[in-house]
Amino acid sequence: MVSIEDIQWLSTPQARRFWQSIAASPVSQSLVVLNRARELFPLPQASLITAQFELLSIAKRKVSDPSKWFWTRLLLEQASDEVTARETAADFPKESHVHDICCGAGCDAIALSFQKLKVTAYDRCSIACELTRQNAASHSSFIDVIDAAAEDIQFASTDYINIDPDRRAEGRRVTSLEWLSPAVETIQSLVDRSQGLSLKLSPGLRIDWNCPNRSSLVPQSTRYLSKDGAVKQQRWYWGIDRWPVNSIVVSTHSKSSDYVWAHEIFDRSTPSVDPCETLTDRCLEFVADYDPAIRAAERGADFAIRHRWNLIDSTSGYLTASQPRHHPMVRWFRLLHDIPMDRKQIKTLTKSLQPKAWELKSRGVEVDLDQIRKSLATSSDSNDTLTILFTRVGNRHRALVCCEAGPT
Repeated sequence: MVSIEDIQWLSTPQARRFWQSIAASPVSQSLVVLNRARELFPLPQASLITAQFELLSIAKRKVSDPSKWFWTRLLLEQASDEVTARETAADFPKESHVHDICCGAGCDAIALSFQKLKVTAYDRCSIACELTRQNAASHSSFIDVIDAAAEDIQFASTDYINIDPDRRAEGRRVTSLEWLSPAVETIQSLVDRSQGLSLKLSPGLRIDWNCPNRSSLVPQSTRYLSKDGAVKQQRWYWGIDRWPVNSIVVSTHSKSSDYVWAHEIFDRSTPSVDPCETLTDRCLEFVADYDPAIRAAERGADFAIRHRWNLIDSTSGYLTASQPRHHPMVRWFRLLHDIPMDRKQIKTLTKSLQPKAWELKSRGVEVDLDQIRKSLATSSDSNDTLTILFTRVGNRHRALVCCEAGPT
């Protein structure tokens, strides 16, 4: 069992220097240094360094400089990635006081401090609080960290709240509001007493707003954020002026160093249109895949109608059009062949194409992509990459063989 004293040891200059040398080294060299730790430090401290090394590969996907961070496995899994945390920190007005509740290892709190906000971080876990202090110090962030439960904190009515409640009741990942900790009633109390609140939730959480038995916790606006083709989180807002009241905002992170975000805003108070209004039973010259945040918000049909595209299937997320038009949340393909989803036909066709590589994507149909990939012919003499989209077109299961296409 890790003690608070062990965690505090990580902040010593000796431990910090040792960890930085491991985090910055190639894996082969890190293993040598790691073995040295077992010789230099008592077992509890050496085990802590080893545990940090075992989390390194996950941490590299979330933060730009893992040498500045310490974690527990649970806190790392629950943490926002660095880019998403900085984007959502921009929701709060400049120079406001933000209370970051359930701060974990401090990723959101540090992002908030980078926005020049006054930040007070809270967690009822003393180890989480200590890690937030250490990680904030590594980033030269000035954050007041308090060991306290959400029910016990005091703040002014002009202050804002950022909260990332525990969604792993009894050790399991859950997507129900009833299992949040702190409880829905506590979160509602924070909403009522603060100037504004941003609530981080699992992107998998779904609410039937028309159900009479749904939770009494109703956001003014909702936002889904995706990055690199995956939905990272769902945000509920109260009193946050950055997004219109009664809206659903879907956001995507572009693959650039500038961290440019794109948004589509829908009025949640207006029911989503019937997908049948934009469905088509045939593919046009171009096919597109839209951002998963739009699917998470269940606004695919609205998105298609807004931009005058057609949906191939209401559940697949594939669009079709006679001409592609640039949109940062859409990836366009030129349709080369539309054939039945038959393995023999696919194999025969792909033998005549033989690109350098194949990209396989599936939506709305069950297909073993790994098994199909093994049967596809490629050629080292080619520079092309082709894509096969497996989907339904009307009531038929089809394989759409495509090449990537930019906007005209």
